Amino acid sequence: MTIVFVTHENYLNGASRSLIELMECKHNDHQFVIVSRAKNGPFQDEIKKRNIKLITVPYLWCCCNAENHYKMHYIRWKLISRLLNVISTGIISYRLKNQKIDIIVQNSSVVDLGILLSKILKCPLVCHKREFGKEDFDLYPYDKSEYYSNLNKMNGIITVSNAVRDKLNVNKPVVKTIYNGVSRSNIIIDKHYHISQTEKMILLISGVISENKGQKIAISAMRLLYKKGINNIELWIAGNGDIRSLGICSNEKNFIKVLGQVNDLRKIREEVDIELVCSRCEAFGRVTVEAMLGGIMVIGTRSGGTVEIIREGENGYLFDYENSNQLAEIIGRINENRIILETFGKSARDYAKKNFLIEECANNTFDFYNSIIESS
Repeated sequence: MTIVFVTHENYLNGASRSLIELMECKHNDHQFVIVSRAKNGPFQDEIKKRNIKLITVPYLWCCCNAENHYKMHYIRWKLISRLLNVISTGIISYRLKNQKIDIIVQNSSVVDLGILLSKILKCPLVCHKREFGKEDFDLYPYDKSEYYSNLNKMNGIITVSNAVRDKLNVNKPVVKTIYNGVSRSNIIIDKHYHISQTEKMILLISGVISENKGQKIAISAMRLLYKKGINNIELWIAGNGDIRSLGICSNEKNFIKVLGQVNDLRKIREEVDIELVCSRCEAFGRVTVEAMLGGIMVIGTRSGGTVEIIREGENGYLFDYENSNQLAEIIGRINENRIILETFGKSARDYAKKNFLIEECANNTFDFYNSIIESS
């Protein structure tokens, strides 16, 4: 099977990492072509390392990341996007004229180049719906009716969680939930836990520093604990972004540690006891699964795909978004009974290994591609 993947980003964020791991699993059985908006970037570097065919053409997102701006850009998008899509599909079809393409796959719903490309190449089209849009990234379609019309033109849609599927307003495509798979390389067997009260219990929150990721909620919970005299807990913050926006005072650096961008989170997680997922709404929760594979219990917000991953009271806990008091209370209870760090951590690892490894995800995904090809 030869698959053309239409991508949307240059960085190695969750969607791109998931795609790379899918291709890694199936590279001996299938041929891949990557369509990209840029020649260079961390994602493109990974594609080049694997000698996968890369076609770079200009095209725009069909969504904008700010509600109060998208109307201003609507005319620009309407005029330019269609022209770019026509030009780009012409370039792609010329580059692929000697190849038989079996299926087009959009790796996200924030681009719509695949719609025209599937018509030109006379191939079925599948979209990976890896995001809510508004709830997780403040993304809004330039043209809402056209956005959903395009989703209805897909032959199939794969959602990364039941939560995403339940908000999907379509009636024509075949829709299937397939949880993102995560590489076995995230598994940590000989995990160290800070069980003794004389040791600092380490918490980690990772991701781009932003309002939606909830670093301020974690910091607020730590302040509440510190005010109660609980000073044997330390919060590590990993991720790019404006550190100053977090408002960390100099006297708080003894219990809050800013790591910046971390390229090897697995190494960091060897020392972590609890991972926090304080996001407003995760479509799936790749970070949650990576932490669980590392033998780490996760405390996450009671929203989106997170509630489908964490088994509360067995391998982690849930709290209400923005409720730093509730989060602090959960952390405090765990601190008083640290033995559960190990029992919950091992339970989390076993559960993640059983349900979220990349091999099963890849098998289910490529079976879905095949079923769409056969029915088209």
